[in-house]
This record gives sequence, C-alpha cells and structure tokens, in this order.
Amino acid sequence: MAIVKYINGFGELSRVLARVAIEEPLMVATCMLLSEPILKRNVQKVFGDKSKLAALSQYTIDERIAMNYPPDLPLLRDGSLLRDHIESDHTPTTASVGSAEPVQLYSETGSINVKFQTTNPPRPALKIACLSSEKEVVTVFENGIGILLR
Repeated sequence: MAIVKYINGFGELSRVLARVAIEEPLMVATCMLLSEPILKRNVQKVFGDKSKLAALSQYTIDERIAMNYPPDLPLLRDGSLLRDHIESDHTPTTASVGSAEPVQLYSETGSINVKFQTTNPPRPALKIACLSSEKEVVTVFENGIGILLR
C-alpha cells in the first residue's frame, strides 16, 4: 500500500506512467477513462467562481447588470458560451479537456480591446481546474498502480 505514495503531482505521475504504460496499458487506459470526467467537472466548476478568477471591471459589472445577469460571476453569464462548450476526451495514454470556442483562448490568456483601449486580464479556467484536479487524478493512478502491486 505505502509503496505507491512516491507519486507527487503530475510531473512524477508522468514519469511513473512512462514506465507502467509499457507493461500495463489496460490499467493506464482505464485510469485515463476515469480521469477524463474529473477534469471536465472541475473545469466547469471554475466558471463563475470569483474566488479563483480575476475580478471583473466596473464596466463589465455595469454591462452585466444592464443585461439582467448576475453582476460578478467571471466567465459566466448563462453558461452557454464557455462552460457548456467544454469538451473532454481520452485515449489509452491521455485525458484532455478544452474548448473549440475561440473566445476560450482570450479568456485563458487575456486580451486587448483596441477599439475601447481596454485590457481583459487572463482568467485561466482550464489551467486552474487542471491544477486543482491534480490530487484527484493522481489518486486514481495510485489506486490503479496499487491494484497491480497486490
């Protein structure tokens, strides 16, 4: 049991997987299958979480109020643009989450509006969610490897 406690984060997990994947591809594929919904769920939870994302400008808050949206939920109005377009997938060796929406890139990296001469700070929902998923995903793999070692 304690033998699998050496996995410390995604970096160590990737090094362990490089060794395990060759001998136990089914276990790795199963863990990827189990990790995919964890990543997607955690990404969707970040949208609108003002404790994790940069604060909105007063202009944006005023605009949201005028449009009958809650005033301070970053990246979330009704969910139809970003949160509900989050896609996830897995292969036998990867689990991924993301969006095909071009605006997602601007949200992750920030943007400059030349017309209004304003900047939007990065609100990296994908990055935040993936990093916050680390412990859960590592646990999935620790359990999978632990089963192999019994």
